[in-house]
Amino acid sequence: MGKIGVLKRIAVILAIILVVLYFIWIIFQATINDVKTETASMKTVSDTIDTVGYFIRNEQFVTQKDKGFVSFTVDNGGKVGKNEAVANIFANAEEATNKLLMDRLHAELTALEQLEQSSDSLSATPDLLDKQIDTQLASVNVNLVKGDFGAVSGDVNSVLYTLNERQIVTGTVVSFSDKIKELKNRITELEQKSSIASTGKQATAPAAGYFTSTIDGYENVIPADSISELKPGDLNMEKISKSVPPDNAIGRIMTGVNWYIACQITSEEALQIQKENLPLKVQIPSVSNQEIDVSIESVNQESTGADAVVILRGSYMDSDIIDLRYENISIVIHSYKGIYIPKTAVHEVSCTFLPTGDEQETKTKEALGVYIRVGNEIQFKRIIEIYTGDNYVIAEPFEISLPSIEEDYDQLMLNDEIVVEGVNLYHGKIIKPKGTSI
Repeated sequence: MGKIGVLKRIAVILAIILVVLYFIWIIFQATINDVKTETASMKTVSDTIDTVGYFIRNEQFVTQKDKGFVSFTVDNGGKVGKNEAVANIFANAEEATNKLLMDRLHAELTALEQLEQSSDSLSATPDLLDKQIDTQLASVNVNLVKGDFGAVSGDVNSVLYTLNERQIVTGTVVSFSDKIKELKNRITELEQKSSIASTGKQATAPAAGYFTSTIDGYENVIPADSISELKPGDLNMEKISKSVPPDNAIGRIMTGVNWYIACQITSEEALQIQKENLPLKVQIPSVSNQEIDVSIESVNQESTGADAVVILRGSYMDSDIIDLRYENISIVIHSYKGIYIPKTAVHEVSCTFLPTGDEQETKTKEALGVYIRVGNEIQFKRIIEIYTGDNYVIAEPFEISLPSIEEDYDQLMLNDEIVVEGVNLYHGKIIKPKGTSI
């Protein structure tokens, strides 16, 4: 009996071990059949040089010859001609406000009179006018984001005009004669209580260029005609002394169309910029995510192994660019747009490449690619790298002619489900369907 009892205990222990091993096997199979995926999507990355940019321009002050309240007629970043008015000078703020109100009322009056005269010949349908209004409102939003408030004002006037036209077309309003009469009376009332019609005092631009009402004391502290002589040690705001603007200065003009950015870079970065010899772009994070086109004016470098000053030339202008002095910037050497893939998802698979040209035999070598999930099957798809980052690669996003191979491996495409986590992966592997449990 003793031996039988021992045998029973051994049998029980073996049975328990077999059950445990069975469950371990099931869990293992579930684990190796479980994968995590990400959808293949487009992304743009840039190869950049991060540095500090010093903005350099040719500038002249706009001065106020007559005393009074200044009301600017040109937005910051606006283009002006020589002797063009950039501001009206009023006796006080009330007159300035009245003038702005009168200008708005005159614009509204002109639009309504135009609609009144052409009301019998209007042919646009309500649906067409609705589409125009949507487009005009979209333009308002775009220009608000850009900070182009002059354009916003024009867009708003366009929206109001189209809304009024729609009222006539749909019969909501038969005539604007009462509104026109009201506007004329309001304009007359403003003219009678103000002397603005006879003042005629203005501040004008001393030269053609771009206007801004901002004065900061850094005007021409780095002369634009000396940029070819700048050295790395010259680009230090602590060493740059501010200028003293005239007492009657109310703004400034950036003359010409070009402005410059001076940046200190390393010898390796200087070599990279000169080697590429391509049009560049700059990003100014403090302003926007927009990339601005620039070109290389010069690279000032005393010797091949020394740090350098690169001078970039640009011509794009807006209300932000006109006032920049020194900012953190990124010089964009290249931009790459393609399918974003985590590096952990990239694999090499041995493939048999078919002969090409004068070749007679097949060649076995590694092909780069990723595993994707199609239903409950794993497939291998080839990729062509166009950029490699620290922990990702960017792959060619469009189907192109790949070297022919014996294996049935397609090229990775957008919206494929890339396997980013998984074990024992191979082409044709069957895995558990999504949503199933052990």
